Amino acid sequence: MDTNGLEFNEQVNLLRSPPNFEFAENHRKAQIIHKEILRNSKRCPCCNQPIQTINYPLSTDIDIFIAHGTAYKYFLMIQIQFILLTINFIVAGIYNLIQNQKGYSCMNNETCKKTLNNYLSILNRMDSDQQYADNLLDSLYLVSIFIQLAFIRYLSYSEYDYHNLDHEIDDESAIKSCSMEILFFPSESSKKQIMNYFVNQQLEGEGVQFNIIDCCLIYDQEHLENQLKVKIREILAQNSDISLKDVLRTTVDQIFVLQNRELFLQFTGRVFLTLSNEVKILLSLIQELGHQIQKQNQEKLFNN
Repeated sequence: MDTNGLEFNEQVNLLRSPPNFEFAENHRKAQIIHKEILRNSKRCPCCNQPIQTINYPLSTDIDIFIAHGTAYKYFLMIQIQFILLTINFIVAGIYNLIQNQKGYSCMNNETCKKTLNNYLSILNRMDSDQQYADNLLDSLYLVSIFIQLAFIRYLSYSEYDYHNLDHEIDDESAIKSCSMEILFFPSESSKKQIMNYFVNQQLEGEGVQFNIIDCCLIYDQEHLENQLKVKIREILAQNSDISLKDVLRTTVDQIFVLQNRELFLQFTGRVFLTLSNEVKILLSLIQELGHQIQKQNQEKLFNN
């Protein structure tokens, strides 16, 4: 495998390439909403850009916000606060409202112990004669606190725990800092050949070996689309009874494409490597390796 013409692309956005198809599908749905916002939104008088706002319900899946950065924590905090307030209202708030309504209906509502302003007064609550005491309400508040603590404890073991979410974002950062795009691989190269090439390369005197976690080959999208169109036309020409929908269901399919990869997949020579070390360190090592290979080639040429 000829690798003399390899180049490293340090400017590529590794969080966009290779593509995340699930994220792309969500983005497509978001664009549909986006158009509605543009049509109905007001315009900024300064730049004439649309003022975009979306009212998300509290039941919105938190995964929608994870893809857009750490703003999900703010939305998650609102969700948790709403649930905690709801627990407090159901357990103690309803009883409190009933008692306060009785207090405000009393002829002596300014001094009645059941009114909210008297009951919540710190000085009244500290009164030694216990005039404003309500043991039942205190018990309900205590129960509410225990339920809220149990709910918070449950969150720490839930699927969307802060710690787990932070690690998901850290994984994206790790992919970005430990991945690189390499150009101009020979078109006949396979994933195994490329992996073996870097695994077997070791710097003389350094004892450093490239620990590659994953290798992603980029295929020609235009070639894939053209070949699929040709294949669909062939199937429709051979069987006139079959519907276009059925043909699309069987051909525009990942399993079908992989089974016929020689026909549909054409390697572009671009590869994304994910390494166990930071790219900045490995780039310097790879450059040194390139100098060694170049030096060896010059020595061979001189000896010949």
